[in-house]
Amino acid sequence: MDKSKLNPHFQQLDVDYLYHLGLDSSMDLKNEFGDVKYVVLTRSFSNADYFTNQFTKAWYGLKDVDISCKTIAKDERYHIYKVGNTLIISHGVGFPSMLICLNEVVKLMWHAGVEDYKFIRFIPGFGLNVAAGSVVVACETLNPELKPEWKNIEFGEEYTYQTNLDLKMASDLVAASPDHCTRLGFYDYNVKCNAKNPNQEITTIVGKVMSSSGYFSGPYRFNSATVPSYTPQEQKEYLAKATDAGVCGIDLEASCFAAFCEEFKIPGSIVMAVMGDRLQEDEFEPSFVRDDDQLSPALTRAGQVIINYILSNSKRD
Repeated sequence: MDKSKLNPHFQQLDVDYLYHLGLDSSMDLKNEFGDVKYVVLTRSFSNADYFTNQFTKAWYGLKDVDISCKTIAKDERYHIYKVGNTLIISHGVGFPSMLICLNEVVKLMWHAGVEDYKFIRFIPGFGLNVAAGSVVVACETLNPELKPEWKNIEFGEEYTYQTNLDLKMASDLVAASPDHCTRLGFYDYNVKCNAKNPNQEITTIVGKVMSSSGYFSGPYRFNSATVPSYTPQEQKEYLAKATDAGVCGIDLEASCFAAFCEEFKIPGSIVMAVMGDRLQEDEFEPSFVRDDDQLSPALTRAGQVIINYILSNSKRD
């Protein structure tokens, strides 16, 4: 963490209100959050809820027990949990929601006196020539121009940020995948994934993740309300070009997240659950994306990668 990048103004406030988290600097934040080493961020309330329950069971070695954790502070914008040395929070959909969350989390860590921590983003996404059920750990993020950067308009000016991620962290996360659970001795959910293409191997890999400005036209889909500005042939050519550039997955906020981590020199990584292969199909069965109040098989598998990684790097009582 590069503290010199922090805005000095908020540090001088009598009370710094972390409004969207429902916390403020008048609280005993050091006592509650001073031991945080990992911040796990995911997009939706439900994913944060379910992951927290599973992480709690793994952290305390509980099996065959139903767990339902309670959120910290207010929960209308984000769901926040703390289990052991790990903060788990949903950041919402899109750049603006995630940036609000990331800014307030970094300020929270400063007020809590935490300097050495890591960000891990846990998300669903779509693969390129990667089987449904696989996990992609990002080594780099690209924007829709297939460049390793993120652009933002600030006070009428365009700024470009680099999107580096922690390669050592990516390697360690892959080593903690369910593929290695038996060897490493960690708990495995033994998830069975129903990939439509049985010839594709379900695995955990390191690869590039491409960011998109939206769910529909950004990643060249055809099921939007608006008429696409591209043809099926142009879609195929673009996805092929992205694949040739090393892209293994497509996400909404990846480049923005990587740029934020790089700006503050916070070790960061993205663990993507592959919900389907965009080179095989354009729409996906809801049953694979979501199964009642459970995570999909792909997300459960991705979550286990993160759980194993944190457990293997943490001292527990």
